[in-house]
Parts: sequence; structure tokens; C-alpha cells
Amino acid sequence: MSEKEFRFQQFTICQDHAAMKVGTDGILLGAWSVPALSTRRLLDIGTGTGLLALMMAQRFPDLLIDAIELDKFAVKDTRENFGNSSWADRLHIEEGNVLNWKLDPLKAGLYDMVISNPPFFPDGMRAPDDTRSRARHQDDLPVEGFWTLTDHILSRSGQVDVIFPASEKTRWCNLASETGFFLRRISSIRARPQKPITRVLASFCRVEKDISYTEWCIRDEMGNHYSGEYIALTKMFYLASAMKQEEIDSQQTMKKG
Repeated sequence: MSEKEFRFQQFTICQDHAAMKVGTDGILLGAWSVPALSTRRLLDIGTGTGLLALMMAQRFPDLLIDAIELDKFAVKDTRENFGNSSWADRLHIEEGNVLNWKLDPLKAGLYDMVISNPPFFPDGMRAPDDTRSRARHQDDLPVEGFWTLTDHILSRSGQVDVIFPASEKTRWCNLASETGFFLRRISSIRARPQKPITRVLASFCRVEKDISYTEWCIRDEMGNHYSGEYIALTKMFYLASAMKQEEIDSQQTMKKG
């Protein structure tokens, strides 16, 4: 499998042009997220190569899925990936800045669900590649702007599912609360046991409910194999050969270190 494509069981991600390639964060969110039964229209914000949209299309055959992406090079990959999939009639990609939708009355309450693997970092060192830097940092989609936008485009019964670094948890949750959203489900993720929590999967809605908490690891104690939880979560997506190759790559990296 080349860097230019990533094959899953039911679809392939071509990533010739996108700055950000398929990664564990996107796969985690796409496998973990569960829409409410009433969900019909979903928006994937900052879709990149279209990974999240395709994962949700595979899992939930009744969803109509829109995706928006600012980077024109990533959009080129997404159009190819959507067109080559079995769900092309339910997938739509739009190029542009989603924050421009904040004042669009036609977008008000349009979506039942928003899903996003958003830019993580508010500041710090930028990547030399400007498109990669844009995909990783919050210049074009600050957290405050994300929640203001989501409040506008989401239906009253809608939900928001995101992934962010553990260091950003307080900021994301506080801004969600200020905008009228409540945490309903959260999973804290470690790379392996005894390591610190690095990622948080979170689902928000507009109605306060009991919160479901879970915590688990991606890999085993030695880091050589995926954990049972991760395998169970992603088993409908990964090819066996792809998962095995990732374990080999991980072992080689650990030996070099």
C-alpha cells in the first residue's frame, strides 16, 4: 500500500494531493461516533480526504452526508474518493470556508449532526508546508468560531462529535457550554497503558443528560499490537494486511528509538 492511497475493506482513500493523510485520529472518530436514530443530515467539517464522511456513509445507510473543506488540493482527493465509493449518491463535497455559513439563513438548523477532526493547535511551531500547517492549526477554524457556527447550522435535537488533544479538553468543553451544548459521551484515549491520555473523543448535544465516560488504549503494554478495544472498534474498516503493516512499522520505530 503506497502513501498515495489507503485501502479499507469497503473503500479506498486516495491522498495524492491532501496535506494531511489518513491517521489514527480520524479512524478513531469515524468508528466511535454514533448518530441519534433521528439523524438524517450530517456535515463533516474539514473533511480532508473525506475519510470521516466515508466511514459514516458505510456505517449508516440512511444518512445524507455533506462535507466541506478549505484546501482545494484535499477537495480534489475527496471528489475522487466520494465518486469511487459505493455511496456517491449520498455524499457531497463543497470547497470553501465553513465559517462563511454563520450568517447564511439557508444553513440555519439544516443539519442533525456535525462531525469533525478539527485543526488541533492554537499556536506553536508551524509546519513548513503551508497546507499542512493550515490543516493542523486553528488559524482558519478557531474553537470559538466552530461552536458559533455549529450553534447556527445544527437542529435543536442535533449532536456534535469531535476529537481533540487532551490538553485542549477544558477549552473545548467550556466553549461548548458557553454556546449551549452539553457533554453527553466522552472517551479518553491513551497510546498504551501507563502512558498519559493524549486524545479525547467527545459527543455534545443541546440537552443536558447523564454523561457516559470510558477510557482505553490503542495499543498493548509493549506497544507492539493493537488493543482489543481498538480492534473491536475498527474491525469493520481495516484490512488485516493494513493493520499488520502498521504494527510492523510501529515495532521498527520503537527499535530505532
